[in-house]
Amino acid sequence: MKVDSLIGEIKRAYQINIENIELHREMIGKVYYLQNQEQKYMFKIYRNFKSDDALQTVQILDYLKANSYPAVSVVRTIENDSHIMLSSQDGSCVGMLYDYVEGAMPQVKIEAESIGNQIAELHNLMKLYPNKLINRTKVDYIDGYISNMRELHFDPEKILELKQ
Repeated sequence: MKVDSLIGEIKRAYQINIENIELHREMIGKVYYLQNQEQKYMFKIYRNFKSDDALQTVQILDYLKANSYPAVSVVRTIENDSHIMLSSQDGSCVGMLYDYVEGAMPQVKIEAESIGNQIAELHNLMKLYPNKLINRTKVDYIDGYISNMRELHFDPEKILELKQ
């Protein structure tokens, strides 16, 4: 999808004016950094075969926020939908707008204990998650990641290292 078309879809669905858009990364999907005078956002376009994952992401984030766990907010469309559907050369795919969260990377050596406590809190909260989680295997994650790396023409030697 061309950037101008994407901006048009976002404006139509969310009624926000985009003044700046930059491709942040492209790997498991495309992630764009968006900005206007009032706010910053991240917009993620999931690959067409990851629609179920995208929709479960919203459920999990809503659950975490409802339980006072610090999680990013999904921005709802003007019709109160969690996502929009976009056409791509591979078929329809899910697009989601997230609030941009300012912050810095944690200093792991200094903050290890608080990071561990945060992970434990997340783990305990997810034990109580009321919906069935999508079960993913090594093939889904590692082999899928390697496939993405090949598709994006990463260094073959680095790919070989991951396979071992």
